[in-house]
Amino acid sequence: MIKSLDIAIIIPTKDRPNHIKNLLESIKNLNVKIGQILIADGSGNISEIIDLYNKALNIHWLKCPEIGQINQRNYALKFINSDIKIVAYLDDDLILDKNSIKNIINFWNETKPTPAGVSFNITNLKVQPNNYLRKIFFMQLE
Repeated sequence: MIKSLDIAIIIPTKDRPNHIKNLLESIKNLNVKIGQILIADGSGNISEIIDLYNKALNIHWLKCPEIGQINQRNYALKFINSDIKIVAYLDDDLILDKNSIKNIINFWNETKPTPAGVSFNITNLKVQPNNYLRKIFFMQLE
């Protein structure tokens, strides 16, 4: 059985301190506690924001030697605690619903056979206006 403390969240970011602050606030307000949060920072300018959440969250700020989401994610993987069973990757501009992690854990524990991975949809995304590029890439809403 997976518990919330079995989960690590890796968040790559660069030059988006307000996004990180909003995401960390939403993680702090979850109805479960996360085992480990790794902020893989490509800019090195968010230490003051991280300090605001050190007491409430098991958070680790990593100043990445290379930038780029993939490089930053891979770098953060080196710092995962040995007791972590699931790693979640989040974009820095997300805001989590207070029940989101609880719902993921319930899904994971109730699905048989046990999933190898899980993906969920963003439900609070603003609707993008239609335009020419959205049309040619089949992203236009009817």
